[in-house]
Amino acid sequence: MRGGSRPHPRSRYLDDEIVAARMVARMRAASDAGAAAADAASVVGRLLEQSEEFAHLWSRHDVLLQNYEVKRIESPLVGLLRLNFVSTDLTETGHRLMVMTPDDDQTSQKLQELPGMVAGGASGWPRR
Repeated sequence: MRGGSRPHPRSRYLDDEIVAARMVARMRAASDAGAAAADAASVVGRLLEQSEEFAHLWSRHDVLLQNYEVKRIESPLVGLLRLNFVSTDLTETGHRLMVMTPDDDQTSQKLQELPGMVAGGASGWPRR
């Protein structure tokens, strides 16, 4: 765990290696997009120096333009969530729109239960 009692957000992904590889492939696809290319090169340079995993994934030269996938996330409150993840870059504003929707009925039901659990004080994080 990093940062005290909270686990690292990446630990929630059950397929974190796949998610990481896809993120790097998307980064490669976006890294030479116009004015942002210089900033991207700087970020890539720092990541290459600081992360062996990133350097390995970057060296594969994968490029991923697809912005749709199913992500499996382990919630401390309701367990496994299967979410359809769609992201779209809004080039005119420099923002990214990301939407997650349930992939199956079980996930849909669990997501409907979450607001009541959180309102009732459940956080899913270890108490100090």
